[in-house]
Amino acid sequence: MRRWLGAVEAATLGLALVLAVDGPAAQAAATPFELLSVDAASAPVTGTTDLTTSSTGQFVAFAQPGTACSAIYRRDRAAKATTKIADGVIPVLSADGATAAYVSCGSPPTVQLWPSQKSVPLTGATKVTELAFSGSLVAVVGEDASGPHLWLVDTAAGKVSTVTSPNGVPTSPAFYNDGQSRLAFVSGTVPDRVVVTAPTAADRIPGSPAEPVTSVSMSASGATAAYATASGTSVSLKGAAAVGLAPDGSDPSVSPDGGTVVVTAGGSIKTFVLSGAAFAPGPTAAPVAAGSFGLPVATDGDREIVFLATPGAAAGGSAAGAQAFALRPGLTAADVDFGAVAINTTATKPVSFRNDGTVDVTPTTIDSSNAADFAVVNGGTCARGQPIKVGASCTVQVAFTPTTNGAKESTLTITQPTDQSWDSVSAAVHLTGSGANGALSADPETIDFGTVSVGDTAAAQSFTVTNTGTLTTTIGTVLVSSPAEFPLAGGTCAGATLAPADTCTVSVAFKPAATGSRSATMDVGGSGGAAVSVTLSGTGRSTTPTTPVPTTVARPVLSASPSSLDFGTVFIGAAASPQTVTIRNTGNGATSTTATVTGAAAGDFAVTTNGCAGRSLSAGASCTLTIAFSPQGSGGRSASVTVSGTGGASATIRLSGTGQLNPVLAVSPGLVVPGQVMTAIGTNFPANASVTLAWDVGGPAAVTTADGTGAFQVTVVAPAGVGNGTRLLVVTSPPEAVSAQASVLLQPAPFGFQGPASPAFRNSPAG
Repeated sequence: MRRWLGAVEAATLGLALVLAVDGPAAQAAATPFELLSVDAASAPVTGTTDLTTSSTGQFVAFAQPGTACSAIYRRDRAAKATTKIADGVIPVLSADGATAAYVSCGSPPTVQLWPSQKSVPLTGATKVTELAFSGSLVAVVGEDASGPHLWLVDTAAGKVSTVTSPNGVPTSPAFYNDGQSRLAFVSGTVPDRVVVTAPTAADRIPGSPAEPVTSVSMSASGATAAYATASGTSVSLKGAAAVGLAPDGSDPSVSPDGGTVVVTAGGSIKTFVLSGAAFAPGPTAAPVAAGSFGLPVATDGDREIVFLATPGAAAGGSAAGAQAFALRPGLTAADVDFGAVAINTTATKPVSFRNDGTVDVTPTTIDSSNAADFAVVNGGTCARGQPIKVGASCTVQVAFTPTTNGAKESTLTITQPTDQSWDSVSAAVHLTGSGANGALSADPETIDFGTVSVGDTAAAQSFTVTNTGTLTTTIGTVLVSSPAEFPLAGGTCAGATLAPADTCTVSVAFKPAATGSRSATMDVGGSGGAAVSVTLSGTGRSTTPTTPVPTTVARPVLSASPSSLDFGTVFIGAAASPQTVTIRNTGNGATSTTATVTGAAAGDFAVTTNGCAGRSLSAGASCTLTIAFSPQGSGGRSASVTVSGTGGASATIRLSGTGQLNPVLAVSPGLVVPGQVMTAIGTNFPANASVTLAWDVGGPAAVTTADGTGAFQVTVVAPAGVGNGTRLLVVTSPPEAVSAQASVLLQPAPFGFQGPASPAFRNSPAG
C-alpha cells in the first residue's frame, strides 16, 4: 500500500483533469475514466489520501481524512456499491479484495483485519506510515521511541516480530512468492529481501540497481521488479540486470501478473507493457499541468490503472481535494448530425470511433437503435471481431434515409462485453437528422384569360411559385399541356433554386386555336418531389362566323415529376435507395409508353419497376417508374431515362450520382521484425493509378501501379531503428486513396518469455 505524498498539496491547486492518449495517430480526446471515491449514496468523497485495489481492480479501498481519524471505504465496482468498513488509516486489500488490513487511530496503533476484526497492538509504536498484506501476515513500517522499524505482524498467532533493516530506515514493503514467501523492502539506500520465516537473514534482490533506491514494487511471483532511483525508474525481469524505463519516472507500480509497469513521469501517468522479454511503452494519461496525478496502481491483464487526482469539471468531480479514478479501456466518438435530407433519399456519413483506453478493443456488436432511418452499411473500417488498437481510430458508415418529415435520431453503439462487468466497453454516438420534403404552392392556382379571338394572343399573366417544403429545391420542370394555345411567356422559375419560403414566377399567354372553351394544365416540378399544377382556361371567339370550327386533334403530352434525380454519393459496388418518378399524360389523347436508359453512364442506372409498361395512359392518367443507382466507376455519373409514347409524346428524366472509391490496404504478415519483407495488397484503388506507400515513422517507401481493376501487390520492408509497437503503412498518393492504411506490430526477435500471472499486493509511503 502506498500513500500519495502530494495529495494534500495538489488539492489546493484546483487543477482540471484532462486525459489524452498517445498513439500512431495521436489527437486530443477525452480518455475514459471512472470516479471511484464515492460514498454509499454515490456522492463524491474528496481529500482521498490512500488507495489500494484487488488484483483485477474490481475492489478499491481508500481513506478520507476526518476530524479525529480517517474513514475507510471499500467500493465494489461490479455492484457499484460503496461500504464504509472502519475508522482508521492506510487500508490494504488482499488480492481478491475480500479482506482488508488497516491501522486503528488509537494509542498504541493496532493492526486490524476486516471483516474478521482480528487485531494485534503495536506496543510502543508511536507512528505507522506503510503496510503490506499477505494472508495472515502484515508488514508494518513505523517508529517507536528508538527510531524507525519494520515489523512483521502474524494476525493468526497474534505475534509481532522485528525485521532487521541492515542499511538504514526501512520503506516500501512488498510481499511476493517465488516458491517461498518473501518480503521485499528498501533498507536505507539498497533494496533487500528477507525470508519471512527467518526475518534476520537479509540479502540483496538480484538485478536491483547499484545506485540508491527510493522505492520498489514486485509482481506476485517476484519475476518482475520495478525500482525508483534518482536516475528514474527501471525494471528487472527474473533477476536480470535492471533496465531503464522512464528517466523522469517515479513511484513505480508492478501489476500482480507482472505484465504491466506504471509510473508517474513529468506530471503524467505512463504505462509499459511486457512484450516478449522487454517492456514496450503503452498509453500515456496526461493532465493539464504537472502534479495533478499520483499513486498510480497497475492491475492484472493490462486493463486498469487506478490513481489519485485532483479533478475539475472535466472529470465530473470536485476541485476541493484528491479523488480516486480508474483509467480503463474505452472508445470515444463525437455525435453526428446529417442535417436535412430529402424523404426517400440517402445521405451517407462516416462515424469515427477512437480507442483512447489502455488496451485494444475488439467490437462484438455494432448496432443502430433506429436502423430504419439510420442503417449501418458497408464501407466502414470498424468491424466485429477486428481489434481497434490503442490510439487508433476506425469508422462506421451510416446511411440516413428518412421516409417521413421531421426530426430523426438514433444511437449508434459499439460494445465489447467482458467477464468483468465493471470493465466492459461501450461507446454510443447520438445520430440526428431530419426528413425534409419538397413542396411547392402556386398563387393563383387558376388563371382565366376570358374570351379571345381565334388567332389573337391575350396579354400574358403570371403566377407565383413558393417553396412551402422544408428542403431546398431546384426547379427542373415548367411544362404546359397545350403549349400552342398557352405558350410560356417568361418568368424566373426555370432552373431556379429555391430555399424554403423562396419564390419565383411563371408567365403564360393565351392564343386560342379554335372557338369555345379552351383549357390546359401548367406543371412546375422541382427536386425532392416538389410539384404544383396551375389550371389555365380561356374561350376562343370566331372573327368569321361562317368559318367552320376546326376539329380538335387528339394529342397526348407526357410530363415527368420530378424531372431530375440525384442519388448522391454511393460507394462503388453498393446501391443507393431507389427513387420514384411519376409520368402523367397531360394531353387530350391516350398514349402507350416505353422507358429507355441512355447516356454516358447508362449501365449505372436501371428502371427496376416500370408501372407504365403494357398499359395505355388516357388523358390525365399517370403511372410511376422506380429507378436505381449502383455506380460502376468513381466520380460524377449521369444518364437519362427517356419515356416515349405513341402519338409523339415523350418525357425525359435526368439522372445523376457520384461513385466513391473505397480503397482498402492490407499487409501480410501483420507481426514482423525490423527489416522483414511483407506483401502489401491494395484493392478498390483508381484504375491504372500510380500508388505510393510510406511508413508513418519513416523508412523505405514503395511505389507501384494499380491494374485496370484498381488492385495491386507490392513488397514492402518493415522499418528499422524506430522502436517496437504498432506502425502504420499509409497511402501518400493518389490523393483520392490516402484514407487507406494498414497496421503491423513491430517487435524485436527472437520473442521472449512472459511469466505466469499471479496476484498482487499494494504498498504506499506516507504523506
